[in-house]
Amino acid sequence: YALLRAEFYEGKRHLRRRNGSIGNVLVFYGGTDPTNETLKALQALVRLNRPELIVNAVVGGSNVHRNSVEEYCQQHGFNYFCQIENMAELMNAADLSLGAGGTTTWERMFLGLPTLVTTIADNQKGGEISSYSKVILRRCDNTAMVVSNMISVSLAATSKLLAA
Repeated sequence: YALLRAEFYEGKRHLRRRNGSIGNVLVFYGGTDPTNETLKALQALVRLNRPELIVNAVVGGSNVHRNSVEEYCQQHGFNYFCQIENMAELMNAADLSLGAGGTTTWERMFLGLPTLVTTIADNQKGGEISSYSKVILRRCDNTAMVVSNMISVSLAATSKLLAA
């Protein structure tokens, strides 16, 4: 069982079919993101050189890096959101998500959102999340730092896999 906010049950009623193409990417590494994985993921997306991508970056109000993330989003034409109440809507719009292996994993799974998961805490290693076939998970077990080229390589590989 997973406890989910009402917005996710409502979002499930309005699910769209994903066709495998990646045109909209959601980036969310939890409310605090102490190691600034959000910025690393955004840098990886820039390195892909895919200006047609719609990128929605979400941070929590307690994220100490939120100002630098917002500035980076403005510089690169990404959408920036802070402390939102419509996460299910953004997840439904996304073709792929980049995020941490925390509780948001259950929300992404519930909505069937393919995800590249970065393990950023010891309690996110292992577990059942890799057994869900509807969610594509790429574990980057580097709790101190995720190098942006790992995300770039994973994104490129996932794009090919989803298109097949």
